Amino acid sequence: MADKGPWLSARRYDYPWPGRGLPRLVHSDRAAEFRAEAFVRGLKNQGVETFLRPAGRPHWGGHIERMIGTMMGACRMLPGATHSSPSARGDYDSVGSARLTLAELDDWFAKQILGVYHNTVHSALGKTPLQAWEEATAGKAPRMPDDPEAFRLDMLPSSVRQVTRHGIRLFGQDYACEELKLAYAERKGKVEVKFDPRDLSKVWVRLEHSRYVIAPYRFAHEPGRAPTLALYRAMARATRGERGPAQGLLARRAMAEIEAELAASAKTSQRARRMQERLADARRATQPPAEINDSWGGAF
Repeated sequence: MADKGPWLSARRYDYPWPGRGLPRLVHSDRAAEFRAEAFVRGLKNQGVETFLRPAGRPHWGGHIERMIGTMMGACRMLPGATHSSPSARGDYDSVGSARLTLAELDDWFAKQILGVYHNTVHSALGKTPLQAWEEATAGKAPRMPDDPEAFRLDMLPSSVRQVTRHGIRLFGQDYACEELKLAYAERKGKVEVKFDPRDLSKVWVRLEHSRYVIAPYRFAHEPGRAPTLALYRAMARATRGERGPAQGLLARRAMAEIEAELAASAKTSQRARRMQERLADARRATQPPAEINDSWGGAF
C-alpha cells in the first residue's frame, strides 16, 4: 500500500511501480495470517474491510492462482528448480544445480514482475497490467494511511506483557526505555508489544491508542548481529532443560554460538545453509536503506 519509490531507489531498479494506496476491501484465502486479530484490526483502523473466501471454493481465488502459476512456470527455468513432481524432475539434480542465493532470487522475482509481467499484454485485460492500472487510476488520488509507521506496526505480530521496574521481558530478554520507566512509576499494568520477527533487538510498546514507543534491549547487543525469531527458537530448543531455555545475556551468547555453528556447517549441510541465508536475508531486509544520490535526475 506504500509508495514504492524509496524501495525501488534503494535497489536501483529503474522500473515504474505506481501501485499504492489503501483498498476498500482485502479479499483473501483462509490462511491463519489473514484471520489474525492484528491483521484484521489494523485494516479496520484504516477503514479497510476484509473478506475470506468460502472454504472449499478455490475458484474464488482464480486470479491469484493464475498469477502464481505464471511465476512458477518461469521459475522452472532457474538452476536448481525442483519442478512440479518427481516424475517431471527425473534425474535432474536440483540441489547440486542450485546457484541462486535468497537475495539473488529476490532480485530475479522483482525484475520478473516489474519488468516482464507488468509490461506483457494480459489476455483477459487486452492490455498490460501497468496500462490497466494507469487507466483505472487516472485523475484519482490514492487514499493513504494517516500514519504510515503506525499502520506498519499494526501489521506486526504482538504479545501482551507486564511493565516492571526493568521494562518488559519478551523472548528471554529485557527491553527498556525512559517511557517504560514512567509507565511503571504510573503503575501501568499490561501493555501490547509489537515485534519484528526479523530483528528482536527492539520492540514497539503501545502505551496509548495508536502511539508506540521503541524499547531496545536493556543491555546493548553487537551492531549488525540482531537475533531473529528463528534464531531465538533454535536457541530455545538447544538450551531447554529442567530450568527452561536460557535467558538474558546467556541466551544471546547461545544464539551467537548457534550462528557460528551454522556458518561452519553451511558448506556440508543444506539445512544449515538455508537457515544461514534466511538469517542474512532478515538482517538485510531490516537495515535502513543507504543514502541514494539522485542528482542524476532519475525517475525516483
